[in-house]
Amino acid sequence: MTIRTFLLASLLAPALALAAQPADVVTPQRDMTIIKTAQGDITLLHTMIGMNSAHDVELISFFKRAASGPAEQIAFEQNGDYNPTLPVRHGADCAMTGVRVLQDGKRLRVVYASRKGDWFDKKPFNFSVFELTAEEGGMPGTPSLYFAEKSRVVSKTAYCDAGMALDKEAALYRGGAN
Repeated sequence: MTIRTFLLASLLAPALALAAQPADVVTPQRDMTIIKTAQGDITLLHTMIGMNSAHDVELISFFKRAASGPAEQIAFEQNGDYNPTLPVRHGADCAMTGVRVLQDGKRLRVVYASRKGDWFDKKPFNFSVFELTAEEGGMPGTPSLYFAEKSRVVSKTAYCDAGMALDKEAALYRGGAN
C-alpha cells in the first residue's frame, strides 16, 4: 500500500506542479512581439501617441497575419462592443491604466487595469481579464478571433500607479480569475 501511494504521488506531482505554476508575463517589445498560441502565431503591436507632455498614450493591440490580404485585427470584447486597442495612459505622477499579457502554455490572457480620478490620486483599480477566444460557429456580429472578457475584479488596496497595482495584486487575476 505504501509503495502504491508513493507511486501515485510520484506520478501526480509533476502534473500538480505544472498546474500550480503561474502564467508567464509576455513583455511587449519595442513595437511588435510574436506570440505562439493555440490559434497560431499572433502579433502584439505596441504603439504610442505622443501628446507633447508627460501624458503620452500607449496603445496595445493584437493581430493575426493572413497568408494573403490584410491582417486580422483581434479586438477586445468590452460591454457588448469590440474595441481594437487598449489605451495605456501614464504621466509624470502615475499610470492610470496598465496592461499585463499572460501566457500559460498556448492560452493567452490580457489583464487591463484602470482607475478613475486625477493623475496623482490613489484609488482602487479595476482589473478586466480577457482571454483569446476563437468563435467556432461563425456567429454573425462576432469576430472569429477576439479577446473575451472573462472576469472583472477590484484591487484590495488603493494605488496611484497601474503598474504597482498590477504587481501587488497579481494573485487577484493570475490564479483566481480564470
